[in-house]
Amino acid sequence: MKTDWVTKGLLVFVGSGLWAMALMHGQPAARAQTSAIPSVIKAHKFELVDAQGKARATLHIYKDSPALDLFDANERPKAALSSYGLFLYDAKGNTRSSLLYNELVIMDANENNRAVLAFTRFGLVLALMDANGNDRALLGAAKKVNKVAGATTAAPFTITFFDKKGKAIYQRP
Repeated sequence: MKTDWVTKGLLVFVGSGLWAMALMHGQPAARAQTSAIPSVIKAHKFELVDAQGKARATLHIYKDSPALDLFDANERPKAALSSYGLFLYDAKGNTRSSLLYNELVIMDANENNRAVLAFTRFGLVLALMDANGNDRALLGAAKKVNKVAGATTAAPFTITFFDKKGKAIYQRP
């Protein structure tokens, strides 16, 4: 009987020790995981780099607004997003299109506006421009006076075509 009591005592002692070791073994790992992740990180700029150390994305402040810039493998800009709008760039880094709060702009390789789709106070309008930035066609609900020809578009839907000098050559209604 004495042997049973000693055996049971040893089993309880060894079992308690193993249980305590198992509990303590899990706690440092859990503490290490939570302490390795800060609750707040503050910086003026965050830069994400690829395996070669080249910047591929930045998160920063641009004119008092948060901005995200994305870059290609040669660190040329590909896209930018901020409260001002979304900007897309070509392989040379030139702006090719922008989406602002009320308009979509498509540009040529020289960053000249070639097409603008805009929501104006008169309604939706599509403007097409030549390489010199002159209006060549206006479609939609808009009121616009052409400075050269004096043509005015102001109707629920209008279509106006302009010559190279900006003179209205066709307008309906």
